[in-house]
Amino acid sequence: MKMKPLFGCVAAFAAALVAQAPVTQEAKPTPAAESRAVREAPKPGKVKAGDKLPSFLATTWDVATETPKSSEWDSLKVQNVTVIVVQGVKCPATKSYEDRLRELETTYRKKGVDFVYLYPNRTETDELKQTYHRTQKLAGPMVLDAKGVLTRALGSDHTSDIYVVKKDGVVAYRGGLDDNKRAAKVKTKFAVDALEAVLAGKEPAVKYTDAPG
Repeated sequence: MKMKPLFGCVAAFAAALVAQAPVTQEAKPTPAAESRAVREAPKPGKVKAGDKLPSFLATTWDVATETPKSSEWDSLKVQNVTVIVVQGVKCPATKSYEDRLRELETTYRKKGVDFVYLYPNRTETDELKQTYHRTQKLAGPMVLDAKGVLTRALGSDHTSDIYVVKKDGVVAYRGGLDDNKRAAKVKTKFAVDALEAVLAGKEPAVKYTDAPG
């Protein structure tokens, strides 16, 4: 569902992506930590296929373990193909794609693709976001972007928005994971097709679709 920026099921850029060898430290995310999630704030924009990611430094959280670990990510130092996903814990679009998203991550992490999840909704607490992320067994780190800095930078206004980013930091695809919220009716897997193309050194046939969020 399309919502007003920073409220309800807002979508956002899936922020901290990029793979730089992170400096990891153990810590528990707090509102103060979240407020520092983006230390070099990019200007609002509308990132599309063919554009480079805006410059930013952001904090990602690995919540797979009992004690979350934070790492610093620099958008100018991308090393791997990266999938950025905009998440909303309570959003219907997020719910309908949970299994497919987890399958996408499981399949393509084995092929060296990084996944980062951006949680921009103010109406959802940090604890709720962390619990959801852990419960979904998502291996990629999350970004707490309740202030919407990265959301605005990418110009995303849907949850379930996906960005496929090449090793050089250029966006190859932006849009929905596939063409139907109902898994049984999916005919085209846009994100899968984009990833297969990028991993083969090619450009995706489809570079943009409307995410269903």
